[in-house]
Amino acid sequence: MFNIKNKVLDNGLELITVPMPALKSVTAMMLVNTGSRFETDAFQGSAHLLEHLIFKGTKQYPNSLDLSIALDGIGAISNAFTSKESTGYYVTAASSHLFFCLNILKELIFHPLLREKDIEQEKQVVAEEIRMIHDSPDDFISDKFEQMVFQGTGLEHFIAGSLSSVAALNSKKLTLFLQEWYGLENMVLVLAGDADCLNGEDFFNKIEKIFDSQPEGRENSHDQKRADFLTDNPISKKKQMQYKRDTEQTHVVLGWPALKRDDPQRYVLTVLSTVLGGNRSSRLFHVVREQSSLAYYIYTDVSQYHDGGILETSAGLNKDRSDEGIELIINECEKIAGGSEPVTAEELQRAQEYLIGKILLSLENSRLVAQQHGLSRILLNRIEQPDEMIKGIRKVSVKQVNQLAGKIIQKNEVRVARIGS
Repeated sequence: MFNIKNKVLDNGLELITVPMPALKSVTAMMLVNTGSRFETDAFQGSAHLLEHLIFKGTKQYPNSLDLSIALDGIGAISNAFTSKESTGYYVTAASSHLFFCLNILKELIFHPLLREKDIEQEKQVVAEEIRMIHDSPDDFISDKFEQMVFQGTGLEHFIAGSLSSVAALNSKKLTLFLQEWYGLENMVLVLAGDADCLNGEDFFNKIEKIFDSQPEGRENSHDQKRADFLTDNPISKKKQMQYKRDTEQTHVVLGWPALKRDDPQRYVLTVLSTVLGGNRSSRLFHVVREQSSLAYYIYTDVSQYHDGGILETSAGLNKDRSDEGIELIINECEKIAGGSEPVTAEELQRAQEYLIGKILLSLENSRLVAQQHGLSRILLNRIEQPDEMIKGIRKVSVKQVNQLAGKIIQKNEVRVARIGS
């Protein structure tokens, strides 16, 4: 679909270019193959706090205002994100400013100052972020559900850490985390956008000159370090969790152990999730919200990691009828799994077209294009093109969806977490 190129630079950094015709902008995104699951107990919250701190000051831009002035001066958009298995930093700007943006990315990744004063300030910001999540019952129970499901593994860690773990972080710990995980062989640089710019003369040599050497003290050989955090099966045996709180709704997350990220049936699972609760025409939205008026929000999603995954439904239920709502959700899922009301050909086609439409719409956004290509490289160890994803979705059959539902949605394997009065 895209005429992508990838090359490992002399310093070990992999570069992926994704030319997008008709665009006059480019997203430069640096993806790091680490996240909150790769933190030991003493370092919980490090990946997320580090993502915040990198924007507080670098060697060339000593404070956040200097950095903001540089970015605003070219009309750029810049941000970052942390997940359980990846971290990303990006700058999007007019393509004429690409090399300026790359120098800023280099500053952020290579030369963050990590001063104790900045760390103490940003720890307070992150503490407020954690409190905000605690004050939001739907976010809180979503985090608690994953903590229950993945108890005993690094996947149970909250991405932002806890108030106590963040309070214990300092410059020494964050520098150690940076050195351990931010080696160039553990990162991928993705450039997506203006095709003329990315196909320019001597383009790769110019990139080599910007990212000319590994920062001092950074480690490589990350594959074995990551393997130490992986498991044969990260799913715990705990199945119920309930919190009392004076809320206007009962917020619930329930689900079943599913597939790991690179499972051959991952597209089948995505289609099943969409049929169940992926959009407004899904079964759960129609039955639980539209027919029964038991919920304002309800949706089904899939969380997939290197070594395991979960098919989960989240809902905000009428607090006086929450048991009824939970039973209704489980029953609707079991109707597919048990074969009494299997997925139909019409539902399959509607889900496929919905998913393909979302993929095609994302291709208009250089940030989403960069993110999709880069994350597939670091998380699947290959570059997955959008047309490959579309082909995989199109190949899913009704029989496959119903068989997988029967395999995953088992009566005694459902996990339920809830919060309410």
